[in-house]
Amino acid sequence: MPAPTLQDFRARHPAFVDTPDLTVSAYLTDAAGAVAYYIPEEIQPRCVMMIAAHELTLEGFGDASSAGLAGAKAAGAKRIKDGATEVEFFIGEGTAQTTADQLLASTSYGRRYIAIKDQYKPIGFAV
Repeated sequence: MPAPTLQDFRARHPAFVDTPDLTVSAYLTDAAGAVAYYIPEEIQPRCVMMIAAHELTLEGFGDASSAGLAGAKAAGAKRIKDGATEVEFFIGEGTAQTTADQLLASTSYGRRYIAIKDQYKPIGFAV
């Protein structure tokens, strides 16, 4: 898989223009190992950038309002209201664990990656 460059990332995700180069490069490197094996090779660089943007957002980089909302959703917020500040948390049955896809769904970048991943997910069958 051809690795996306820092310039590729900045062109596709301008919200991270102020994020230090070394930080973005580190997140791109980490994200390269997180792409699902079944995604076609020609799409993988774009997926690496989506995962890196997702992780950077969760860490507070990029657009501040997106980062705050993503962090709240990752922490279990079900609904957030701004006027007179109202937050509703999801309370699951017996577990507070978050699945990987639930965490990915907390940012627009993660949701786009989920859509691609689901599009190419292999169909299994029982024998």
